[in-house]
Parts: sequence; structure tokens; C-alpha cells
Amino acid sequence: GKKPAWKAARASLVRDLVALFKPATPVLEPTFPEELHAFCVDLAGLTTAADWLGSDADVFGYVSPDIDLVEHFRDAKARARTSVANAGFRRPPAPSPRSFQALFGKSPWPLHEAIEKLVAEIHPGTLVIVEAAMGEGKTEAALLVYDAIAATGGDGLFFALPTQATANQILGRVERYLSTSFEGAHGLHLVHGGAGLSDKYDVLKRRALQIRSVDGVSGADYAPVADAWFTRSKRALLAPLGVGTVDQALLGVLRSKHHFLRLHGLAGKVFVVDEVHAYDTFTSSILARLCEWLEALGTTVVLLSATLSSPQRANLLEAYGVTGPTEVAEYPRLTVARRGEGARSIAFPSRRTPVRVALAWLSRSELPGLLAEKLRGGGCCVWIVNTVARAQALYLEMKKVLGVDIATIEVQLLHARFPMAQRLAAEARAERAFGPPGPN
Repeated sequence: GKKPAWKAARASLVRDLVALFKPATPVLEPTFPEELHAFCVDLAGLTTAADWLGSDADVFGYVSPDIDLVEHFRDAKARARTSVANAGFRRPPAPSPRSFQALFGKSPWPLHEAIEKLVAEIHPGTLVIVEAAMGEGKTEAALLVYDAIAATGGDGLFFALPTQATANQILGRVERYLSTSFEGAHGLHLVHGGAGLSDKYDVLKRRALQIRSVDGVSGADYAPVADAWFTRSKRALLAPLGVGTVDQALLGVLRSKHHFLRLHGLAGKVFVVDEVHAYDTFTSSILARLCEWLEALGTTVVLLSATLSSPQRANLLEAYGVTGPTEVAEYPRLTVARRGEGARSIAFPSRRTPVRVALAWLSRSELPGLLAEKLRGGGCCVWIVNTVARAQALYLEMKKVLGVDIATIEVQLLHARFPMAQRLAAEARAERAFGPPGPN
């Protein structure tokens, strides 16, 4: 683009745009440098997405260079609306403010009551940290925050998990939330490397095709769908609603190709990160940098954790631009903060009586027999080891130790080296047995 003809073409285009839009003198005065950086990154992502949409030859045909500019602009706007609609850029739901009871059809737990007390303080661009044990309702708390932001016209949701298995499970819960809480079809996507092999995601994709090909499909136009445009490379985070692995978002602040497109996809949304305590020092540092960018982009960040350490919490608050002293309430707690302000932290009671946990050191040879003895009396047990080979060996050993009892005691093996179809089937079995809303 260094030849004089390119320079003349660009100058001509700028003149045409100024004549068409008649802008006032453009003035850009960022209040802090991060705002300008975020604006440039967001604009780069918007430009890329617009370029992809504008390159649809089925919608935008060739026009003569001597066409009347005003007439062409009117026609281009109409075509642009068609292109956006064809891609599936469905407007995120914007409900009126609702209570937890109205949203989920059950009484709120203490965490949800604490969220409802602070919901008036949760505006777009807020950091929310939920620290509570398993089973306290952190997932529903995150959806309650999203619902409150959606009522003010938020731009969507991305729910980030540490693994594909947990992302697959949360996809079902977010789908149920959307199906029961909102009318109309809303775009929901699974965002990770194995998404193409997910049966749940396939259902959403088929539903989108049904809506396009058949008028009045019963139930299909009132449920989440996955439009095909977003399933292509680099586009999934542009979808209004998504569930995926946290690495898909972390790549937005690494020197990766189209990183700005990922940040544009997260701008203005509610970004939920579960199991924050599970990340190592390296990943936690990247997450802190991501929080810094997302604050500048107006994104609401919700961090969920059972055992977030004090240094991690302080680092994340600092990255989000929170200043001033922060009084940390007793655990379990809820923290709400905004840039340039202090953080407000409140405690809430656990919904269940605290569990006493006993620790015992046992030799490797003692464990299989002890476990078999306890299982014969009923109950469930999970045995977690740190390599696939060890898990496989223990699975075979447990089947051998149980002997004739294997007919009544079910033994399941789950690890990351299964072929994807078998892995998804094993995850589904575990979710049916132990996950909500099952009876076990």
C-alpha cells in the first residue's frame, strides 16, 4: 500500500465518509492510557468482524464506482442488516430485573440472598469475587449477576472453565437457564478445541438449521441455538453467549494471531471464571492481565473460587484497578469492586452444616482393600491420582479386589486420554450419577 495510488484511494475514501456522516471535529481524550489502548484493540476486532460480514458475496454484490454515494449508503445499510441477521448476531436477552425465586423457581440460598442485596451495586464494569465451598450455588450466583447486567442492556456472557469436561457440563446448565428464563432463540456456543465432538453442541447447531429451514418449528424458536457462522475459526467469542475453556479468553492478552478479536468478543459482556484457585502462577498472571484489559473494555468480571488465596485475591483486585484498603470479610464471602474505588466484602452463612474431614496416612497397598470394604456397605468414593497410567492401573486393581461384588458395585474410569466419544460418554455417566438436577 505504499504506492501513490493507494494513498489517493484512502484520502478519497476518507473524504466520502466525512461528506456522508458530517462528523464534528473528532476529539479523543482518554482519561487514562489503558482506555486508548482498549479502544484501539476493540476497534481492530470490530473492523475484522465487519470485514468478514461485508465479504459475504451473497449479500454484497459488486457496484459501479460512479454510483450515487447517498443512495449506495442506504442500500448498504439494508444489506448490512441482512448480513448481520444471516450470521446469527442475535440480540442478548434484556429482561426486567428479577429475583432469584422468579429466575430459578426455588428459594434462594444464603449466597444468592447476598447477591440480591448487592445487585444494585453491580453495574457494567464491576468485579465480583465469590468465595464459597462446593454446593453453595456459585454457578447460579454467576447467572444471577449476568441476569442483573442483562436487565441494563449488557452485551452477553462468556462462562470460562478450566477443562473441557467442566465446560461441557456447564453448557447444559446455561442452556437450561436460557430455555426457562427467556423467550426467543438466543445464540449459545461451546468454545474449546473439542467442541465439534460434543453431542450437546450438535443439538444447538441442528436447532439453528431447523429455524432457518422450517417456519414455525415447535419449540425450536424458543430455545438456545448455535448459528453456523460462529462455529468457524476465531469467531466463537463473538457470539452473544458462550461457555468454554479459559484459555480461549487468555489468548486475547498473549501475542497470538487475532488476539484483538478475542478481546472485542469479550468487551462489554459478563465474563465468568470458575475454579480460579486451580490455576498455577503462570496462568494466574495471564488471568490478572486479562482482568486489566477487560476492565478497560467495560466488561463485568465474575470470579468463582472455593479456596482463593489472599495473594491471588489482592493481585486480581489490583489488576482490575481497585484502589484503597479492602476489609476482607469472613469466609464464605462476596466481594464487589470497581476501578478507582475500594472493594466491599460481605460474609454470608453456609447453607449446610460444616463437614468435619478426617485425614489419615495410608500405604498404597492398604487403600484398595479398605475402599472395597467401605463400598460394600454402600456409598460413593472418588479416587484421584495424578497420571493416566496410574488411574488405569488402579481401575483394573479395584475390579480385581472387588471380585464378585463388581456385579453390584459400579467402577468407572475417567481420564483425558480416552477417545473423545468414549470420554464424553464417561462424563455423561458421571454427570447423571452425581450432578444436578439428579436425585443421587
